[in-house]
Amino acid sequence: MTLKRTVLIEGIFLLVVSFVGVGESIRLISDIDPHTVYDALGPGYYILFLSLALTAAGTAHLIVHYGKGVAAEKVVVDKAMRMKMIYMVLAMALYLLLIDIIGYLIATPLFFLMEFRLAGITSWRRNIILTAIVSALYYFVFVEYCSMVFPRGIFY
Repeated sequence: MTLKRTVLIEGIFLLVVSFVGVGESIRLISDIDPHTVYDALGPGYYILFLSLALTAAGTAHLIVHYGKGVAAEKVVVDKAMRMKMIYMVLAMALYLLLIDIIGYLIATPLFFLMEFRLAGITSWRRNIILTAIVSALYYFVFVEYCSMVFPRGIFY
């Protein structure tokens, strides 16, 4: 695959995702009920801002890289790195499945245990300490500070 085709596919993908985000943010903004929403900005404006930034990034990517007619270099990825990436994606899929079943408080530390192990942290002691710190930080930032509601699971 030539560099031009790769750049074109990447740029179009970024633009499509950004346009979907803009559409979704406009839907969220238009559906705001001023009597029930406490946050004046709401999630729609945040998504709109990020989607417009992604639109600018996709457009800049196309403008800067599409005109360069350089042939793409063949990048060789070893099998171990490819398998590590596949396992990380599978861990994320498992996390997305488990978060609704067993809840955020149990699924998140399990996810970080798996991810840190896959990332190369072989010491269980270091892995457990990092998992506890990162899980606690995520909890306090998103649940306590940002007041986000995460799934509790079917057991709660």
